Amino acid sequence: MTLSSDDAALADRRVIVMGLGRFGGGIGVTRWLVAQGARVTVTDAADESLLADSIAKLSDLEIEYRFGGHDPPMLDDADLLVVNPAVAKERSPFIREAANRRIRCTTEINLFLERCPARVVGVTGTAGKSTTAAMIREVLSGATTPGNTYLGGNIGGSLLEDLATMSPEDVVVLELSSFQLAELSSITRRPDIGVFVSLWPHHIDRHGTFDAYLDAKLNMIRGAAHGTPLVIGFDDAELIA
Repeated sequence: MTLSSDDAALADRRVIVMGLGRFGGGIGVTRWLVAQGARVTVTDAADESLLADSIAKLSDLEIEYRFGGHDPPMLDDADLLVVNPAVAKERSPFIREAANRRIRCTTEINLFLERCPARVVGVTGTAGKSTTAAMIREVLSGATTPGNTYLGGNIGGSLLEDLATMSPEDVVVLELSSFQLAELSSITRRPDIGVFVSLWPHHIDRHGTFDAYLDAKLNMIRGAAHGTPLVIGFDDAELIA
């Protein structure tokens, strides 16, 4: 089944969250999916004992768990696969099997952007993106604007549960890692303003080459509307070119 960005489509659908994480990277999206009425299974390659803190934060929800690996039979009746950015998608047999079965694969940040009614400032870079995103949020929070300002993405908690109270007058500042941006090409929404604070070879063990790393970063503006404002670090020759 192909799920749309309409939250009603998630009701009573079976969704697999791949990668809960010891630091709770999958907690926000899991809580939100359950709130939409989805039947959620969380799978993680780590042993249950290593994920105790994360599991405890979901103890009030009815969730099925599978630990110690990702078993393909879990995909038998799955409608959607939500992958934690920390998972190396390109090296995962489980994700390849989901693709073979034509099960939609997405991420928390994609789910958020598809539904976000607010204006979005996307901030990425090799170093300095957290500080820059926090500073932008601080400046906007102190400005005289009609809406609220939110900070999320690779910094802070999930903003999915804030969607219900967001409006077009609000501004969301998203710090976006290369892992999050790598999957952005699968949706049409892009930040309304893009900020690149720095760029040099990084995470090559995951992306393979600097060109692949750069390609993931450029997803933030690739496909954006003509005239989308873009701020680039003055010494980032690769981006300026």
